[in-house]
Amino acid sequence: MIHEIDNPLYLDRKILKDLGKSLSDLGSYKFKEVGNCLYNLGQIKSITNNISIKENARCNFELFEHGLLLRINDVQKFYVIAFNSKQDIRVDLFEGVKTISLSGLGILLILLGFSRKILEKYWIFRRMMVYERFKLRIETEEELIILDATGRNFPAAVKFFNRSILKDSITVHGRA
Repeated sequence: MIHEIDNPLYLDRKILKDLGKSLSDLGSYKFKEVGNCLYNLGQIKSITNNISIKENARCNFELFEHGLLLRINDVQKFYVIAFNSKQDIRVDLFEGVKTISLSGLGILLILLGFSRKILEKYWIFRRMMVYERFKLRIETEEELIILDATGRNFPAAVKFFNRSILKDSITVHGRA
């Protein structure tokens, strides 16, 4: 369920009761990240709410003890959506296509027989890689949310969602 909040720093007690404490409050931020990369809202459909949120609103996730919290910043309005472990939730991550920009040194290296994996492995050659944006699709009984983010953040997003309590409901399509 989508909740509109006045102040992004303070959450409703009902939300906190469902999700437990934030992992940043528990002190685990010293060792691990508690947030995720920045997403753009592609589409949101809700059965219970008639809130209109513009496309390309900024979104990010935060880890909690019993689930995830999606924070949405739409111009000067703030929304949150809580996903807890009791909900029937399905999360799909779709990786974008990686291509090698064939210019200058890249053409020479491919002609010399370097494979794509070798070019990806070394940092100096990563500048030649072009990443297509990846998609994140979250489906619950009440909402359908489609987000996208830059393709370079795909491995970090997979790692983040696999660390959450909802890791059993996540499907990764593509390489991770």
